[in-house]
Amino acid sequence: MFVTAALPMVAKAARTKEMASYSAGNLVLSNAGNALYSVYVLTTPPGPLWALHAFNTAVALLMLAGWLRYGAPARTGWPIMAGTSSTTTTAKGRETR
Repeated sequence: MFVTAALPMVAKAARTKEMASYSAGNLVLSNAGNALYSVYVLTTPPGPLWALHAFNTAVALLMLAGWLRYGAPARTGWPIMAGTSSTTTTAKGRETR
């Protein structure tokens, strides 16, 4: 079920290179979770669990790599969270740094 759900997302991302809509936090946490879960998976005998985990990890890594390559917003510094800015707006509507 995961494979059939993930393939359209990966195919569209590969075809359009439009990655800005993906959340950096989600992609990073997915990869961190996969790394942690790998500790468990590698203690089990090889089998279907390994195949599913390998696919899941590959998808997460490809999506993160694609986001870093094509979708990461151009920022001039930290923090990189959406909605943050180094400018503020005064009561008269002027932007200041």
